[in-house]
Amino acid sequence: MEQNYGMFFALLDRKNLLMQKILLKNRCWAIFCCSVLLWAGISCSKSDTVTPCLLNSVITQSDSLPAIRGDITYDFLDRIERIQFAGGNFWQYDYPNSSTIIANNFDANEILLQRTYYVLNQLNYVKIATYENSTAQTTYEYNTNGYLIKTNHTENGETNSITRTIENGNIVLLVQPTDSILYRETYDYYDMSNNFNLDDYGRNLFGKANTNLLRQRVFLQTQTMQTDTAAIWLYSYTFDENNQVIEQQIYTQNSLIPFKSISYGYDC
Repeated sequence: MEQNYGMFFALLDRKNLLMQKILLKNRCWAIFCCSVLLWAGISCSKSDTVTPCLLNSVITQSDSLPAIRGDITYDFLDRIERIQFAGGNFWQYDYPNSSTIIANNFDANEILLQRTYYVLNQLNYVKIATYENSTAQTTYEYNTNGYLIKTNHTENGETNSITRTIENGNIVLLVQPTDSILYRETYDYYDMSNNFNLDDYGRNLFGKANTNLLRQRVFLQTQTMQTDTAAIWLYSYTFDENNQVIEQQIYTQNSLIPFKSISYGYDC
């Protein structure tokens, strides 16, 4: 999706992310999970004619962890070149050819912690991810409309899969079975168009972004034939004068104070 900071949106809330106990078994699996989790939402009206600018900063604040800031720079083709974190860690992205992306995660002393190789399909969506010094592999499957519907992470002879159900251009159900627990997420959306994929730093490397904007996310887990609601998250957004998201707030059910907020800065 470690402690790897490349996809840090879904990792900052230790109190609420119960699903991490199921998904984050190792560093490669963490990268995989973080790549596909967290969907944007809104609670106020906005125009549907916005033309997004490049995202150049992300600041994530949690009620249980210090704020984390990431500053994003681009190459001359507007491809993400570097994500620099305030603590000194950074991600460096290389593009050796039109169908490959290499993501390098460095610590503050510029020591390489993890290198991930992404192979793209004909639509420039990631179809395979492999990891240096590891036999692990993640594959990504898309429907005919370009939405991610399944991921398969294989390591040490074991495959973990996540499937997604898409309706009207939105993910409405995520399912991940494990040996002992069936983990699910359900999603409900506002009647608002989604103009910018904040989950992937403004890019759509893992398929199309949701057509609409997320209002509610419900975490469910079934064990020994009994289903429990692990958590319910509610989403609200604020916008700038260009109708671009400048802050996302995430609330637990019945809470008036967000447990997490993410601020976004742009180059315009």
